[in-house]
Amino acid sequence: MAAKRTLNLVSAVLALMIMVLLVWDTSYAAFTAQTEESVDVVGAEIDLTDDDQVTTNFTGIVLGPTQSHSECVVVTYDGTDGWNPTLTAVSVDPTRVTGSNPFGNNLTLVVQRAADCSAASPTGPVVYNGTIDGTAVTTGWTPSADLDSRGFWVTVTLDGAAPDSAQGLTASFDLTWTVATN
Repeated sequence: MAAKRTLNLVSAVLALMIMVLLVWDTSYAAFTAQTEESVDVVGAEIDLTDDDQVTTNFTGIVLGPTQSHSECVVVTYDGTDGWNPTLTAVSVDPTRVTGSNPFGNNLTLVVQRAADCSAASPTGPVVYNGTIDGTAVTTGWTPSADLDSRGFWVTVTLDGAAPDSAQGLTASFDLTWTVATN
């Protein structure tokens, strides 16, 4: 019987110790502290702009057979400061907007790369020579830093073999300049 009483006493003490530990651990967990950092992340940007000289200076141009008109456009890369991604070369994509007619079908478009637009006439390597409804081609220029710029001469010529039915018609096209991250 003494052994049973001792066993009951030990069991009671053990149960009491377990309860004390559980209460102490719960009480300990009730006293915590936290801090937070608010973090704002902004996606970097790449931007390509042109000075709209082609749009402005080609408006109202009249071409007869074999006549050409040239304008230089400055294309500028502007990325997020402090972010220097690896970029693809800039491409140009001519897209006909209007003029699926004998006039538009007889226009030739030539785009030439230049260091800038200070020359009086087109200079530099030809990067595109085709119709006003061509496919995108690389210009061979890969921007290397923010505000890196290049000039591109844009020349439109009416073919000397344009038919009489091209007289008085119009055509328009867009030049889309594209750069991307690698």
